Amino acid sequence: MVHYRTSDREAQEVLALAKKLGGKPAAVQADLSVSAEIGTMADSAMRAFGRIDILVNSAAIFYRTPFPTLTRRTGIGFSR
Repeated sequence: MVHYRTSDREAQEVLALAKKLGGKPAAVQADLSVSAEIGTMADSAMRAFGRIDILVNSAAIFYRTPFPTLTRRTGIGFSR
């Protein structure tokens, strides 16, 4: 199951790659800041696959900033 909030094109690219590798992926759109959508996403995974074996949580809010312009203020977690 591939989750995305606004990156539909990128999610479709991941699905295509997973299919190429022999997987049977599915995608679900959800805003993880809305608890009801988290439940809907989990329900979708259960319907598609029957269970959840592994969860990789990489949800984040970030600001797209070109790497050369990152500073400690603009790059969350970026420090020297």
